[in-house]
Amino acid sequence: MADAFISYSRRDGEFVHKLEDALAAAQKNVWVDWEDIARGLNWWKEIQTGIESADTTLIVVTEHWLLSEICHRELEYVRANNKRVFPVIRQQIAGDVEIRVKGTWVDQEWEQRARDNWKYLRSLNWLFFDDDAKFENAFADLLIALDSDQSHIKAHTRYQMRGLEWTQSQRNPSFLLEGDDLAYAERWLADSADKKPEPTEVHHDYIMTSRQAANSKMAREAARERLVQQSRRAAVVLGTVGTIAILAVLASIPISINAVNSNATSVAQVATATVEQGLAVMAQQTSEAREQASSTQVAVAGATLSPVPPTLTAVADAIEQAKIEQNIALDLADASLDISNGDSENALISAQGLVEDYPNQPLAWMSNALILSSAGQNEEAIASYTHVIELDPTNELAYYNRGTSYWELEERDKALADYSKAIELAPDYALIYFNRGELYAEMDRLEEAIGDLTQSIELDPDHIEAYQERGISYYQLSNFSAALADWATFEEMGGELSKDNRALRDNLLVTVTATPAS
Repeated sequence: MADAFISYSRRDGEFVHKLEDALAAAQKNVWVDWEDIARGLNWWKEIQTGIESADTTLIVVTEHWLLSEICHRELEYVRANNKRVFPVIRQQIAGDVEIRVKGTWVDQEWEQRARDNWKYLRSLNWLFFDDDAKFENAFADLLIALDSDQSHIKAHTRYQMRGLEWTQSQRNPSFLLEGDDLAYAERWLADSADKKPEPTEVHHDYIMTSRQAANSKMAREAARERLVQQSRRAAVVLGTVGTIAILAVLASIPISINAVNSNATSVAQVATATVEQGLAVMAQQTSEAREQASSTQVAVAGATLSPVPPTLTAVADAIEQAKIEQNIALDLADASLDISNGDSENALISAQGLVEDYPNQPLAWMSNALILSSAGQNEEAIASYTHVIELDPTNELAYYNRGTSYWELEERDKALADYSKAIELAPDYALIYFNRGELYAEMDRLEEAIGDLTQSIELDPDHIEAYQERGISYYQLSNFSAALADWATFEEMGGELSKDNRALRDNLLVTVTATPAS
């Protein structure tokens, strides 16, 4: 990014060279076009980029500048981007000079643009450089002006450029802000209400869309964590928790759809709504609603991709993939209703239909496996998870859920291998460490259990169940102070110790209290 973009007439080049040299000596980065090239598209694109990337625009005001169509076009673009502007008055424009300038504008195609620009420039504070003997004093004032409100100005440029890149990439979600960058941008936008230059529509759209995408991502992640935590052993154990596993998968599937459309898709809306409102929402997914959801999915994807020729194979494939995943998700939702209503037979028929209709879709096989698990058919479920892995070797949820099915069959070594592979693929997924930690504890590998549970807590300090389970492992290793500390944290966070753990804790407290100090 540049500190300043200089708009000038080439007939004033000698002064502009002097100004640029002084700015460079003051450690200011300046964008100035010294090449007398034709007014082609590439040339104008370079000028636009120079304006967009500069914090401030310096307008070297002379009669020559005012009579230049290109100079007025530059200022028009500067104003469209709400850039800070300092008029550098190299020549006083008044009296006969002003009359002559305005007379020259008459009947020009760009006359109105010139008049609007001149009115705008006259509303600003001027910096006078019309007396060479006073150049140093005037330049000192210019430096003070350039250095004023730097935090606001530089953020204005930075987010404008990133927003324009996002727009030019057809609103590709990978260009959106996240984390601390997003939080800072939102604070800047809120603080900019009464500041000049004001944020543009690009700023507002870019930052607000970044927040929507971040909220959608957090909602999906929180939903998946919240749902799977209701079962001791992760997503695939449907049994008493009904459709929880299915909904966990629903919350995770918009990944490929997001490659087409960064907005919240209908699939994500189904998952989020289910998390927040319960299984009743799924019961309301009538055939009419499903048809509308599918149509909306394709329409939104098509609208997002409208700048791209629809004949491109990649675009057509992406839209078709979105439609397929939508259909799989809705069929899975129907099967979940059958499960919750005790109709496992019909759910199993749906599960088989999914893989017959979509034999090359990992999501179809994942859905099939979940329904099989819900019916207690873990061996068949393992075969389906294995097929998911064959189609998508980097699918950590397939390893994770297959490991859980192996654990249910008491094939602990295979379960451990799958959990370890899932961690290799998703090293920041706290719940996998939690489950592997519990498996280690069950295998009496307590040090390793504590290591995994500690890692789970570091990744997700709010997962209170990890404190209770780590406390048990500490107790079994006779590290009683650590066990008491973990159980105390668990209760402070709102957890309720099991009856057995409460008895262990109470006995420890009695022992500690009765032990005399050394």
